[in-house]
Amino acid sequence: MNLKKRLQLFETLRDEIREFLVSYPNVDENNLFYFRLSNAIKQQSIENKWFIPIFILRSLEAIVEMLDHSGMDQLLSAYPDLNNEYSGKDEKVLVISAGNIPLAAFHDFFSVLVSGNRYVGKLSSEDHLLLPVLASRIIELDPYFKDRITFVESINGYKTGDGKLALNKVIATGSNNSARYFNYYFGAYPLLLRKNRNSVAIIDGEESLDDLLALSKDVFTYFGLGCRSVSKIYIPVGYPISCLIEGLLPGIDPISDHHSYLNNLEYQKTVYLMNRSPFYDAGPFILVENSSFSSPISVLHFEFYEDVDQLLTHLFDNKDQIQAVSTNNVSMRERINGFQSRWAVPFGKTQVPDILSYPDGVDIIQFCNL
Repeated sequence: MNLKKRLQLFETLRDEIREFLVSYPNVDENNLFYFRLSNAIKQQSIENKWFIPIFILRSLEAIVEMLDHSGMDQLLSAYPDLNNEYSGKDEKVLVISAGNIPLAAFHDFFSVLVSGNRYVGKLSSEDHLLLPVLASRIIELDPYFKDRITFVESINGYKTGDGKLALNKVIATGSNNSARYFNYYFGAYPLLLRKNRNSVAIIDGEESLDDLLALSKDVFTYFGLGCRSVSKIYIPVGYPISCLIEGLLPGIDPISDHHSYLNNLEYQKTVYLMNRSPFYDAGPFILVENSSFSSPISVLHFEFYEDVDQLLTHLFDNKDQIQAVSTNNVSMRERINGFQSRWAVPFGKTQVPDILSYPDGVDIIQFCNL
């Protein structure tokens, strides 16, 4: 099966997911795939309080957008060698996935399979129900993938007599702490290792309220728990904070009454008040002037800038901590992407990466076939 045929299979999956989203929650229960996916959404939202249905649906929408026709054509053009009939190295690639947002494992799952390799998935206990439903549908569409997709609860079953693993490569995503463990445990294998990252936004002062509403999707989707979630905004000196709050507030509606989120918000407000640390109380979130890229749930960091060149130099110097840069300034996006391709995106697009926007900017397909 060459690359084109593998992509056609995922196009079929994309179209079925799109039809599912159109009909949800009144899905046709005679359609087994829709029935299983609907149940998985319900059960996963019960097991993980942060995976509310609206965000699970949003993650499915992001997959549909990722797999659109133009993206598939770009991928087909980017890897001409994979369009041979017997393409790919046909190796077992262990993928250890994070569970911070719904279907965080999908891009790795897709990339390993379309590269002609075998996917061995160790899913997070926080997000273990959704991807297997999509995988089972892939297998139903083409049984060729039956022995090319495996989900494991433990990797012990892949140990050989000498204690080594019967695997060829490893992709592991986790925290900075878990990265040290992964590096130690899988150091003998080709390893694609991902650590903590955050995303940032840059305002130039010319944004409309609609622009800021789009930015709010980058900030509040998935409660800000994703590596593509904007946790810090750079603001030009003199820009009124009240305008930023006014623009972002409407976008927080999906999470503004979430019990666990509100507990975090109350805790953060209490900490800042007790420490007499300044902050802007926006109601359902708070703004804090802070140089850190990472911010707690319900807190959005900001920092003023005077010189664009200095700001971009600062971001380039810290690129290993930043997953994406969100800005509606076209010339600024062009400069940023000239430094690192596909790094900067328009407001509202950090959570819907295109098919070649690989996490950490590392080409998964190339890694699998090195």
